[in-house]
Amino acid sequence: MASSMAVQSSNEIRPISIWSKLSFDAGGAYSIANQGAIDDCLRPNPVDCFSIQQNSWIFDSLGNPVLWVQNAVELAQLDGTTYYGTFTFQIWNRADAGQPVTCEPRSNSQAECRAPFYTDRVSFPQTFTFYSHISQNGSSYELQLSNNLGSLTREIPSSINCPCYFETNLEKTPPWGRSPFELVVVGLDSSATAVFRNDTRGRFGPVLIQSEDGLWHKTSLNTLQCPTATGCADVLATAEDSMNLAWNTTSGGFYWFSGANDQGAFISSISNDEVNPPSLPNPQSETYIYAQLSSLFAYLTIYDEEQRALGVDPQTGKAVEQIPNSSITHNSSEDLLIVNPVGGYELVITAAGNTRYDLFVSKTTNTGTFLASQRDNGTLTIGYSERLRLNSVDMKLSPETSNLAMDVLPVSGIAAALLGFVGLIVVVLYLRRKHSEY
Repeated sequence: MASSMAVQSSNEIRPISIWSKLSFDAGGAYSIANQGAIDDCLRPNPVDCFSIQQNSWIFDSLGNPVLWVQNAVELAQLDGTTYYGTFTFQIWNRADAGQPVTCEPRSNSQAECRAPFYTDRVSFPQTFTFYSHISQNGSSYELQLSNNLGSLTREIPSSINCPCYFETNLEKTPPWGRSPFELVVVGLDSSATAVFRNDTRGRFGPVLIQSEDGLWHKTSLNTLQCPTATGCADVLATAEDSMNLAWNTTSGGFYWFSGANDQGAFISSISNDEVNPPSLPNPQSETYIYAQLSSLFAYLTIYDEEQRALGVDPQTGKAVEQIPNSSITHNSSEDLLIVNPVGGYELVITAAGNTRYDLFVSKTTNTGTFLASQRDNGTLTIGYSERLRLNSVDMKLSPETSNLAMDVLPVSGIAAALLGFVGLIVVVLYLRRKHSEY
């Protein structure tokens, strides 16, 4: 076991894996941006939420930073007492910081992030483990990411000159500023600040790395801190911030402290000595049906075989989540999710005005497997609905004849209900703002 730490350069120890752990005893936070709630914490009303991120650079064999990788768990307090969590994995190309190369869970494309659905109950105390690994598979290289709630394997683009490594030294070149490996607890959305409650406390570490010879090593950590309360744009941190949280890299603890602005910790040195391999995350397998409706004046309702509804209730115009293990969010689109779906479903798109609509439906897993997808689009006349049958096994989407929506609210009532959802009445697909380094 390591008894002392020695600073190593990337030429001496080149990590192919990073493993980190963080444990919450209690606490929580809400995320704000520009003094208001953020889109990704709306269901459809604001809920307390924050993000735990393991962030790192990947360098190519020539020593150039090429990919920025984010392995994260997102938490939200949905019912006032209980937190639920989800995973997100994002890979950013250094040459284009505007949009991720890969985002999981995805929306209607590999790079477009879907609205967050907090699918798994999380009870404190709770420990979160993060693992990022680069491996060779024949002539190609793969990036593996995993945490408590999900996993992902993606091939590193062939245009990148590998073997590739995680870099733990400081990187001082644009577009993201100085970014070593970091473990942070911050706001859930791009440039958001997590404001922590006074019962927040926990522990972090160790942070271990695996070198290219397969051996594991312990690291030393420094605190990641903003010098001012206005943010960390030019120092060692992701774009998101935190308030009232202090990290102590000597004791390995973090805790609420009024006015503190620590973000987390980063690797400052790597031991030469070998340590035992850590236990890797093993998330429980889950399957999802995800539906996204984009329209100016239409809404989506999904019914299961027992006629339980998910989406907007045609009788009241309010959001309903009657289907077990289902969720709804409203941002610039209406997004619905069913966890571990069973049997068939009826999808009803109802028009509150003359409008076009675009419906995207997919079946995926929390291990990065994209099983199937379907798309339907068209034009609806006010007061009419489009009805579709969906088989959750083979994902066949069968249209039925459009019907006059006689059993729904009057058109004025539907429109008023839709206006009650934040940002629903926009025609463009919602491109979720996430953890960019801008």
